[in-house]
Amino acid sequence: MFTYARLVILLCLISVTACQAKDEITIQTPSGDQAVFFVDVARTDKETQQGLMFVEKMHEGEGMIFLYPKPSILKFWMKDTLIPLDMLFFDNTNTLVHIERNAMPHDLSPRGPDITTCTVVELNASMAQKYKIEIGSKLLSNLPDECLQSSMK
Repeated sequence: MFTYARLVILLCLISVTACQAKDEITIQTPSGDQAVFFVDVARTDKETQQGLMFVEKMHEGEGMIFLYPKPSILKFWMKDTLIPLDMLFFDNTNTLVHIERNAMPHDLSPRGPDITTCTVVELNASMAQKYKIEIGSKLLSNLPDECLQSSMK
């Protein structure tokens, strides 16, 4: 048991991401294909403002999800973001309504649709294309967010 505990600690020191709990989400395409991602959840204002700023590398199956309590017009920028991203905007029925593809690092242009959304998923650039994620795809999640659940009421 002691040896196992030391191994876990060693793994944590080698790979910080291995010790951080991530939530699992699935995105189902209109054709029925599914892609699973492990995401950090931006739950607080501070986490939302920080987002993926200063992140130097993200594994292919990882990302970040931003949850908002009610639908609103959401705009994101790439200030202090070091990696190119795909930004996926979902409405309150968990339907993908807008994709910002290959948002470039440090770009201060506001990105996002001019319609209300309540959830944004950020992935490494080109992941939407690779997994055939397109408008109409569905976000499947067990996250207990008010806006995500509004389509079930």
